[in-house]
Amino acid sequence: MALLDNLLPADEFDVVETKIDAAIDTINNTLGGGATGEITRKVSGTDFDLEWVPQLKQKVVSFSAWNMDTDEVKLVAHGLTVSKIRSAEVFIFNDAQNQCAPIGLFAQFTNSLPSGGFFISTSNVEMYRKAAGRFDAADYSGAGVRGYVVIQYVD
Repeated sequence: MALLDNLLPADEFDVVETKIDAAIDTINNTLGGGATGEITRKVSGTDFDLEWVPQLKQKVVSFSAWNMDTDEVKLVAHGLTVSKIRSAEVFIFNDAQNQCAPIGLFAQFTNSLPSGGFFISTSNVEMYRKAAGRFDAADYSGAGVRGYVVIQYVD
């Protein structure tokens, strides 16, 4: 605004601003079918820019058959390009499916060490639980849905 304010009278500025907003809408609507972002107008001091703002997609992968009482590690294929992943979380359910916790949950309020963790490799989310941690227990030994990996990524 500031740059255009100095160059254009107020009535012409409104016309230019309206045309810029219409152009942005046209671009966003044209790209909307397959694009994962949008063009936004950025005004800062004397700078007036258009910038591409990527929008994150989300993938949720469920996994089962992890007897956490006996097995320390579980691999789950994610099917994404690692460089496009922006964030991820892993949630674990107990056998009764009445408790859900992130895998990095602290074992106890007085224990500052997490009960497990995960990292993302080229093709898998590699999860582990800590020996003698919260998930190394009979409540996490049965079959059924053990948890979900939630991944946010860009196209």
